[in-house]
Amino acid sequence: MSINNHTSRINKYSSKIQLTMGVKDVLSRKEGVIVGDDVKALFKYAQENNFAMPAINVTSSSTVVAALEAARDNKAPVILQMSQGGAAYFCGKGVSNTDQAASIAGAVAGAHYIRSVAPAYGIPVVLHTDHCAKKLLPWLDGMMDADEKYFEQHGEPLFSSHMIDLSEEEVDYNIKTTASYLKRAAPMKQWLEMEIGITGGEEDGVNNEGEWHTLRGPNLTALHDRDMHTRPWILVGLSTDCDDRCRQQLALHPARGHLGDPEDAPGKAMKSNLYPSIEHS
Repeated sequence: MSINNHTSRINKYSSKIQLTMGVKDVLSRKEGVIVGDDVKALFKYAQENNFAMPAINVTSSSTVVAALEAARDNKAPVILQMSQGGAAYFCGKGVSNTDQAASIAGAVAGAHYIRSVAPAYGIPVVLHTDHCAKKLLPWLDGMMDADEKYFEQHGEPLFSSHMIDLSEEEVDYNIKTTASYLKRAAPMKQWLEMEIGITGGEEDGVNNEGEWHTLRGPNLTALHDRDMHTRPWILVGLSTDCDDRCRQQLALHPARGHLGDPEDAPGKAMKSNLYPSIEHS
């Protein structure tokens, strides 16, 4: 590589770092776990400046530290998230997960751990939980119990946000159920991510390869592009099921950009007024 090309790459990387960490200028909390209006400001800043944030699944203190170190070294904000299985692992393999007990305990313990150490890394962190299917809703209930308890003590939820994935269910049930959780989350200014419809491909053991459903209805708009790993970017609007305060807290996420998506997929999402993230496990 020539010196000029090398210098160009360094300058490009430096500009990227300056851009991503410029988000601190629009946040009231500059480092550690952010919530509510700061999450909205972070998403808006990323959208306006055409970059996406990694959403990294963590399962232990060591994976948390590895993700935080990587984000710190790249001077970038990051989304740390726990799945139901990852949360149970955080609690310990020797603990029964009857009634989602281990997953709830592990998620709550992980959240407190992340809140304790994240400020030391000097970066903003969104604390999120991953796919929650209908059979896993007791896990979400337990985490939101912890959110409300934390809110009573600190004026903010324990987690920045949660994801509900009822995409295997009927659309009306999905929207109605998500709206009920959104009403619970809204007073805490907590964000919810929603996945809806059969979008093709395989994820979490659910194989919908070859399936392609266009979603229609008064509460729903689907923007889809077959080039994106058969995953449409989805914008969900809740109307009569949710008041304005709830609607403002719904995270208008795509159906997640996964590894293997085209490089311009996050850009397509941003142009569609969706808040982007790239998910890594």
